[in-house]
Amino acid sequence: MKNINTLGGLTLILPVLATVSMEFVFAAPPPTMIAQEAAAKQQNEKQLIIGEVEYVVLQPSGLVLGARIDTGAKTSSMGTGKLEEFERDGRPWVRFVVTDPKSGEEVPFTLPVERVVKIKRHDGKSERRPVVMLRILLGPIDLKREFSLVDRSNFEYPVLLGRNYLRDYVIVDVSKKHTVKPKPDEK
Repeated sequence: MKNINTLGGLTLILPVLATVSMEFVFAAPPPTMIAQEAAAKQQNEKQLIIGEVEYVVLQPSGLVLGARIDTGAKTSSMGTGKLEEFERDGRPWVRFVVTDPKSGEEVPFTLPVERVVKIKRHDGKSERRPVVMLRILLGPIDLKREFSLVDRSNFEYPVLLGRNYLRDYVIVDVSKKHTVKPKPDEK
């Protein structure tokens, strides 16, 4: 079959290889996509913008502690001292202290161990850490999440907030620091 076209007074006879439609159709996105985008926008509007370093409140003690925000860390960690593992009713527990940075007072905690993680350090050595559930306030966000317990005395901030605390609740702007303050009724 041949296709006969006229171009500027010349008749062209061309073999028909394929019929190509150059019609552009701009269809609306499916309703489910619109709903997902609206939900994502609404979620982003609810998310708190925080900086790379923030103050958090450890509950129920009311201790205000500095926290490094680390989106690369899966699990959050809490700097502790005098960590002692023991067994209660056949389950592993830990006893530890968190030092108030203002007063130097050691605040004791005794909690059940949720699990134990093995952390591979930069020097290649592995470190075993108990994980407990801690309630932490970050401005208006009040969450109970898993925290690995570790000696962070060599670090500037006793708390490291990882993705398990941050996901779905915050947007991190690393150019900022201390964007949220502890609630006035908190210590």
